[in-house]
Amino acid sequence: MVVVNHDGVDFLWHCLFALKTQTYLPYEIILVDNGSEDTSVSFVKANYPQVKVMECQENFGFAMGSNLGAKYATGDLVALLNNDAVVTPDWLARMVMDFQDHWPKVGVLASAVKSNKGVEENRKEDQWTLNLLGNPVEGYFEDPQAVFYPEGCSLMYARFLAPEGPFDPDYFIYQEDVYLGWRFRLQNRQVRKAPDAKVFHEPGGTMSKFQGWKTVYYKTRNRWLNLFLFY
Repeated sequence: MVVVNHDGVDFLWHCLFALKTQTYLPYEIILVDNGSEDTSVSFVKANYPQVKVMECQENFGFAMGSNLGAKYATGDLVALLNNDAVVTPDWLARMVMDFQDHWPKVGVLASAVKSNKGVEENRKEDQWTLNLLGNPVEGYFEDPQAVFYPEGCSLMYARFLAPEGPFDPDYFIYQEDVYLGWRFRLQNRQVRKAPDAKVFHEPGGTMSKFQGWKTVYYKTRNRWLNLFLFY
């Protein structure tokens, strides 16, 4: 279990407490702290001593932070969870069970994401694929559990399929989940969603501190980067 954090101490209590109270306990929890300037590291060490903390001296971004945590992990399955996400008590058990049920065809599994107000985020995007320009095409998949890529908020994959980590570190943030889904599809692996593995996610969350121009830049650049890499 890997959680990437940057100045997210206000979210970590809820996120880590939910992981601590799982019916199927994580084999290990790794917090990758991307150069936080708040009290994130000291908070985790004081309140969650079982969590392994990787302290980075700078903000490497979500993509490289996830890779660092995944390379440090020792389990057969690696789960990624946003620091501003909160899972239900049976989330991990359902993710593992669903992964086992669809193995070896599945490569990466996504969760069923709800907003923090309990509104289902199962929008049209769940059945979207991408056209030649990387833009979404609605209603492509007949199987309701099939997705083109897993939402980066919460996912699980087999570690041996990506031993150096799931993402290209150049992405920093945004569109790295599209990269992962596309990568595994080219390996003839399915990308699916576990409909009963529920995650509550804070819309905007830690990204509310991210400068607007950077959001536009990374979303646009990384969409084109996906096209260049995979075409």
